[in-house]
Amino acid sequence: MTRKPLPPFGRELAIYLLSGGRSGPFVAIGPGAWSLARRRQACYPVAVIPCDRDPLDFRFDFLRGLPAVLLEVGCFDTDRLERAALAMLTDGAQRVVPIRDATLAGPTPQSWPIYVQETRDGRAA
Repeated sequence: MTRKPLPPFGRELAIYLLSGGRSGPFVAIGPGAWSLARRRQACYPVAVIPCDRDPLDFRFDFLRGLPAVLLEVGCFDTDRLERAALAMLTDGAQRVVPIRDATLAGPTPQSWPIYVQETRDGRAA
């Protein structure tokens, strides 16, 4: 079995977190993810899940025990957002808070979920 790769900019984000970076972990999805990540690199790394890849193809073990922000930029795709949250939680993220680009055209969702890793007894981690 081969080990999954980190997402693009995942190594930079992992190093930033290990070195005591001041902001929490950010992961971006959607057509605008690359542009956002490149703009933010000077301040803090943002990992990217490319549009042409399944979020479960990557490993997110560098998020273990941490709350993470999932930035959706460029279009609403709830199935993909939830798959990305699943990938992050499966690898140990404590919780995933999605932020959907507020400037998107079209109706915004009526609810804003927070995805949480549960312990075996059903409590939030």
